[in-house]
Amino acid sequence: MKRFILIMLTVGCGANVSAQSVAVRGQFLTDSVSVGQPVKYALTVRYPSAFLLLMPDSTFKFEPFEWSGRTYFPTHTENGVSLDSLVYQLTSFEIDSIQTLAVPVFVVNKQDCTAVWPENDTLFFSKRVFQLPDSLSANALPLRTNTDYWKVPWQLNTILIALALIVTVVGLTIVWLIFGKRIRRYWRLRKLNRQHLAFVRQFNQQLDQLQAGYTVGGAEGLLVSWKQYMEQLSEIPYTKFTTQEVKKINLNTTVLANLTKIDLAIYGGIRPDSIQVFQDLKAEAEKTYHAKISAPKKIQKTTREYSTDEVMKFVHALQTLPCPVCGQKDNQLNGTKLYRVWSIILFTSTSKKLAVACPACLRKKNRRAALFSGLLGWWGIPWGLLRTPQYIYLNLNSKRQTQLSQPNQHLIQFAQIYAPYIEKKMNDEIQLMEFLKSVNS
Repeated sequence: MKRFILIMLTVGCGANVSAQSVAVRGQFLTDSVSVGQPVKYALTVRYPSAFLLLMPDSTFKFEPFEWSGRTYFPTHTENGVSLDSLVYQLTSFEIDSIQTLAVPVFVVNKQDCTAVWPENDTLFFSKRVFQLPDSLSANALPLRTNTDYWKVPWQLNTILIALALIVTVVGLTIVWLIFGKRIRRYWRLRKLNRQHLAFVRQFNQQLDQLQAGYTVGGAEGLLVSWKQYMEQLSEIPYTKFTTQEVKKINLNTTVLANLTKIDLAIYGGIRPDSIQVFQDLKAEAEKTYHAKISAPKKIQKTTREYSTDEVMKFVHALQTLPCPVCGQKDNQLNGTKLYRVWSIILFTSTSKKLAVACPACLRKKNRRAALFSGLLGWWGIPWGLLRTPQYIYLNLNSKRQTQLSQPNQHLIQFAQIYAPYIEKKMNDEIQLMEFLKSVNS
């Protein structure tokens, strides 16, 4: 029993020696503060440099205060004595007029820690409301009004915006890949219908004015309106063509005869017998319009075998047509294949498409397809990097074949694939032209 008491006294003396050799001081840096207003509490400690001390952090309970932050100062050691200090930022929302606080430091021993406390320091809280009745309306409360502008920093969530943009772009791309052709066709037909109604309304007004009183200017205005509308429909520069040049487009003989009569009326002063010549122009415009909008949405490809002679007959019929792009008939038509590729990260889209036009227009199409692939093809892994140089080479190779004087393999392949439709429209040049335009678009 005496031995046990001796051990306890020895341990107790060791703890007192550690505590007595550590001097701790804690104090508020101000005497009074308002409720909710931040206050600073300074904690300093002197101790032998051989000791290991721990100072409270945010996990310590600073009741009745709340921890907001702290500021460290470097340790200063002189003659074996170290000095540590830090300042806590605290806030209290209690309404007691007097509040006290003491923050300890902990001396680390071999098996535990010893807390060394400073003396309590007192802080006075100034009152804002001195008398508060039991019941009072909100408007009559003795509250202070503060209308000062407080600038709140504006934060832009760039990650969320970038994610939303990526999702939107990917979603629109998927929608366009699935419904792109339908959307383009819908807007194209809507635009054609709006243009046609505007042409009919304007042409009828001009025709009524001409019928009420014939003038050379009125006849010329009708001809210009017709040429402008036909140029919109067929993308052939009618407004720049004379009547002799229009004959190269192979319009029917009635329209050519009426154009000759209108030229005589405008430039020769010979008035036409009736306004039927203008009605025929309007009928030709309406025929071209209906042929354009009735072009099949999806051309039915061949379902049976055609002989070589039949295919070459279709090829010859295509070669003698005016160019569906520029409208010229100086050179025979030929074919090419357009290769396009575009990529976005892991997604790569490729397309191969046959086109028929004059050699000059085909070369332009191949150059554009190669440029398109060169600009937009590289941005996908791995197929974008692989397909882009391949498709650029194939476009350049197809471009060289457009310069052949004989029908190339692409034109023959085109005639084989679309043989049923070409056979059906062999004798209708306008329908064949619209067919070529729909395939080229």
